[in-house]
Amino acid sequence: MILIQTYEDLDNWLKKYSYFEEGHVLEIDTNRFVIKIGILISGNAEANTEKEILSFEISSINALSCDYKPDFEIGDDRSIEIIEPVEVNGGIGLQITGPPMFTLTAESFIISEKEIIKSLYLPWMSKGNIAFQAPMEKIPEPDFWQKEFKKLGYDILFRYFAGEGKPLQKLSNYAGYFFQLENRVATTKQGIFIESCFLKMRQVSMSFSQHDPELDSLWTALTIILASIPDVKISCGNCKFTGAEWKLKARGILGL
Repeated sequence: MILIQTYEDLDNWLKKYSYFEEGHVLEIDTNRFVIKIGILISGNAEANTEKEILSFEISSINALSCDYKPDFEIGDDRSIEIIEPVEVNGGIGLQITGPPMFTLTAESFIISEKEIIKSLYLPWMSKGNIAFQAPMEKIPEPDFWQKEFKKLGYDILFRYFAGEGKPLQKLSNYAGYFFQLENRVATTKQGIFIESCFLKMRQVSMSFSQHDPELDSLWTALTIILASIPDVKISCGNCKFTGAEWKLKARGILGL
């Protein structure tokens, strides 16, 4: 248990825990002016794996104010940006930048380390980002993608932002290009962005993001192509799938 009476003491304590960057507000009691906060000490963010959060209870002595409004959910699956000390007349304060965003002020605080909370990372899927890794001798040639999309009924080109279609023979490493339908190049600037593309130790890794709201069907086609790559590992949000698992997921058979 620690008694915090000055701005300097509060700043030094928060600094010890990196000002709770990407930390959590776990509980708020606006009647007693007590908050429970936590910081991750173990975990890798992968879906359904364990994480450990070290929690602290901060109790106000002669509370001055608390402008918290319950507009946002709190908990160990909601991250804040930072907690900073503030100086106020007649006391000190904690400014939480979230969401939620609020300031708690008092003449002083008592801080007690409570417990290590163990829980699981909840799975979540990204709607517009996907990546894969697969054993390959070389990065797929541009015509691999063109042919695979063609099999699914789509004629695509590679293009830079707001650019025309690029001849395949002039493409080497095509990271930074977009996939776009031939019939949409003239009326759009973007497409499905190829964020990264590299080969390391006979493993090809690529990541993609969607930047054209009219390309949902082409995006789905891309995921079908990825799922068909031998021994592929697909990453989406904090979830990972084999190709077979992704196909089941797409058909609604495999839940998260």
